[in-house]
Amino acid sequence: MNDRIFENENDILEQELNERLEQKVRRRTVVMWLTGALIALAILTGLAFLVMKIFFSVNEAAVKGSEDYTVEQLMEAAGIEKGDLLLLINGSKAGKAITEKFVMIEKADIEKVLPDKLVFTIKKETPLFWFENSAYGADGEKTSCAVVSQSQRILEVLGSREELREKYGALPEVRMPDLAYALEGKTIKFKEQGDSDYIPALLACLENSCFFDETLVLDARVRFDIAVYSGEAPDGGAKYEVRLGNKNYFEEKISMADGIAKNKLESSFYGLIDVSTSGNEELKNAYARAR
Repeated sequence: MNDRIFENENDILEQELNERLEQKVRRRTVVMWLTGALIALAILTGLAFLVMKIFFSVNEAAVKGSEDYTVEQLMEAAGIEKGDLLLLINGSKAGKAITEKFVMIEKADIEKVLPDKLVFTIKKETPLFWFENSAYGADGEKTSCAVVSQSQRILEVLGSREELREKYGALPEVRMPDLAYALEGKTIKFKEQGDSDYIPALLACLENSCFFDETLVLDARVRFDIAVYSGEAPDGGAKYEVRLGNKNYFEEKISMADGIAKNKLESSFYGLIDVSTSGNEELKNAYARAR
């Protein structure tokens, strides 16, 4: 009886040992397969990288949209070097770096042309208007002229109107609403959010009217009392003073004022054209009065 029990225990122990050996063999086989797969993957990755490095590295670049910037300048600003992998270049990040480096560039698009070429497409900032800024220093009041683009970015700050005109020609002057800050190379921030978009739109409407003159001044300091001063009169004042009131319906107002000036007034007229409204009311009445 005891001999039989002993034999059974030996069988059980032998069976357990065999199972453990089989598990070790299976684990070793899995580890070998995984190791082989990882080595193969590493080799394939290395080969893929090598192929990309040989065939898809930046070897050539071109610039479209502007002749003011060289390939070398743009690549340096974007942080790109010849030999960089084309597929790994972040075009959006590189384009932003370019606009931060060069104030006169509004937008820089970067196109990857396989296998090895980059194309920089440049959209330049368009000077739209200027405003005068006065500050008091140790030696008295100082005045500067800030040139602003279509995107309301300050392109340059000049020391005088003469310098401004010499460099940019005749630009409209805007008397600005309150600003949170205005820094050269940065987009203007207005204290009131509602002031951020209507000045370029107003100037676009004025551009197609008879009021778009070399001496055009847009007084936008108060959004419910906007006025336009245009041209020169014999008495030294503006030929036209156009009262728009608030900024609502300004397209309609400018169109009506333009029609009055062109069709109902003599060329010798100088004075006020009032097309102003208040609140949200639509334009109903308008009149002109000589000064």
